[in-house]
Amino acid sequence: MALMSRRPAVSWVLLYVILLVCGTVVSCRQLHLREALQQPTLHHAKYGQHHLSVNHCGNWQERYKALHASIKSGNAAPQYAVSVHHAGLADSLVKAVWVFYYALLTDRAFLLGFPPTQDAHYEWAYEGPNVNWTDSDNVLARVNYTKLTGPQESGVYLFNDLVSWDSQDTDAKMFADGDLASKAEQAETVVFWKGSGKTFALFDNPHYKKRLLAMGLRPDTAVGCALNFLFEPNAAVKAVFEREFTSMSPPQVLRIGIQIRTSSYSDAAFFDKEKAAEQLHMSFWDAWFECAQQIEDDNVVANRQVLWYLLSDSQPLREFAKEKFGDKLLVTIPGTGMALGHSTWGADDPYQSFISAAGENWLFGMTDYQVVTGASYFGKVGALRSMGWHNLYSLWVQEKDNVSSVARFSNLQSRQCGKRDYEHLEDVSARWFGI
Repeated sequence: MALMSRRPAVSWVLLYVILLVCGTVVSCRQLHLREALQQPTLHHAKYGQHHLSVNHCGNWQERYKALHASIKSGNAAPQYAVSVHHAGLADSLVKAVWVFYYALLTDRAFLLGFPPTQDAHYEWAYEGPNVNWTDSDNVLARVNYTKLTGPQESGVYLFNDLVSWDSQDTDAKMFADGDLASKAEQAETVVFWKGSGKTFALFDNPHYKKRLLAMGLRPDTAVGCALNFLFEPNAAVKAVFEREFTSMSPPQVLRIGIQIRTSSYSDAAFFDKEKAAEQLHMSFWDAWFECAQQIEDDNVVANRQVLWYLLSDSQPLREFAKEKFGDKLLVTIPGTGMALGHSTWGADDPYQSFISAAGENWLFGMTDYQVVTGASYFGKVGALRSMGWHNLYSLWVQEKDNVSSVARFSNLQSRQCGKRDYEHLEDVSARWFGI
């Protein structure tokens, strides 16, 4: 009887404990949900890695990581799509993005590398945070690099064979209208040597439009999603640019990137400050800085720090700009451990050149707004990696004649950089070599 009389009390105690635990769990869940809703779904870590959410890049990552790992480990049939470095860093990154989407849509493992004729490696500057894109099986060493002629110059290979796609089909139709899987479904490896941007075209391809959207991908963020999925700067890059990463990482800072490519417009000696002063005087490039100032005026809020970040292929221009704008301008002056150059070809120190290019391009992707040279991929790639919205402003220089001098470009386009003057994505894709 005594035992029975204690049972109700025990039951009430158990019920109280259960209710207390459940209440705590519910409360914690509500708290976590509230925090998740309050947190931004896209933000930078110190070194510029995007924390990607399904709201920005979709739901395909885990499936593709498993597929890629299975192929690389030999547990699945060898099916590869290889992007070969062929020009400057930015050009090759643009191509790497659409080759990656080719791999994603055709269930191939994406690989990336330099041709065997070039002693350079993406691992010099990048890590693969999600997939191992290194060519550990030496696929590139086995590709037939016979010089291409005629209509096949677009540079798409089957394993040791040239695909019989003509350049028009490859460049204009394959990614915009074609069934990519059927083109080379029997090939173990498809190698892409060169080509303009094709990512944007995929979103109008009737074979893949619905599938891409169902994956959660969008044309305005697709390039950034791929770049942030595939790459992360390695320790060597972080060491060289530690000061810049530290300055760029605070989220409360309004960061405006300025990229000026002078090599298309001048035969100046870029490392001769005295000679460059004659041809690369600051006034010629004022339009880029005036655009940045207009963006700042339209977007800065009270007590918010503003930082301009400058990239240029001209060391004197970097130095002139730093003298003019002082602490407002963050710019790296080449010196020990940092070389000026966006391509390994012809570089005195390919290793330092590649690290420098990769680091500066990654940093440019940490900016909030970008003022770039129209006839250049370098700034645009960083802008697209940032996955911003209405954030890109391109400045184009018009030729007057064939004289090799800055004077021929005196008719610089006037460019307004107000809130409604941003460059539309369709225009970014249509001009230069696409995205």
